[in-house]
Amino acid sequence: MATHINGSWELGAKMTALVVDDDSINQTIHHRLLEQLGIENQVARNGKEAIDIHCSGKKFDLILMDRDMPIMNGIEVCQPYHLNQSTFGEIYTMFNSCN
Repeated sequence: MATHINGSWELGAKMTALVVDDDSINQTIHHRLLEQLGIENQVARNGKEAIDIHCSGKKFDLILMDRDMPIMNGIEVCQPYHLNQSTFGEIYTMFNSCN
């Protein structure tokens, strides 16, 4: 029996995540950890790629994003004119900065 959590996610449904980081080691670590948790995930190398993935219609339950990246940083990606929040519903974004 599926259970709704916060009205947006069903227990037993496959969670999806987007990993946005320009560091290949961080990409690999996040990707593998999420896979071990049973979370399907996709990797983007910068904020521009994340926007392109979002605009292609893909939806994610979670975004793990580096704050400092070339081309477009994590803060810029989250500007309202870049991400149509209505297509995400309820989404949780975590910024990672290892400087």
